[in-house]
Amino acid sequence: DRLGDPIVELTTNRTAMRSFTIAIAGDPDVGKTCLLKTCLSGYFPLTQRETCMETTYMDLVTRSSHYRVNFVLCSSLEVMRLQKIDFAILCHSPDIESSLVSIENSWIPLLRNIDVQFVVTELKSDLRSSSGQNQESEDSSTAYHCSAIYDKGLNRLFGDAISTLLQQYRDP
Repeated sequence: DRLGDPIVELTTNRTAMRSFTIAIAGDPDVGKTCLLKTCLSGYFPLTQRETCMETTYMDLVTRSSHYRVNFVLCSSLEVMRLQKIDFAILCHSPDIESSLVSIENSWIPLLRNIDVQFVVTELKSDLRSSSGQNQESEDSSTAYHCSAIYDKGLNRLFGDAISTLLQQYRDP
């Protein structure tokens, strides 16, 4: 049920008419790569290496158009400044308290400065659940709570991000 919207299907068509880029950004070790790999493949990666910047894509076909969705994983503000992005998923983790502070003090001001829409997402939300913490208790800026290992919240997060961009890029 990957990105299970009935009007959207994955394809290997290489002639996408339009493309847009979604950055998945945040401090190192918050779970960005696992988030993306689990969403695209349906499987949680058993091994993982640290990623400073990595790109991948998928082609998307709607009833009327073809799109190339580029994904850029960013752990560095400098890398993010160099990218042409259309939307950002800012990620933090409950086991790295400084990651939310970094989003609020560094990532959000950068995106506002370059006029890019974004959402704030807590990854590894299973860690908060297992420790008995209320998911909504610590920050009101977080719009999504996801767990890649349990495949929770990923479809909604990516579906909403892509739907937001499709609304902007649809032909009149």
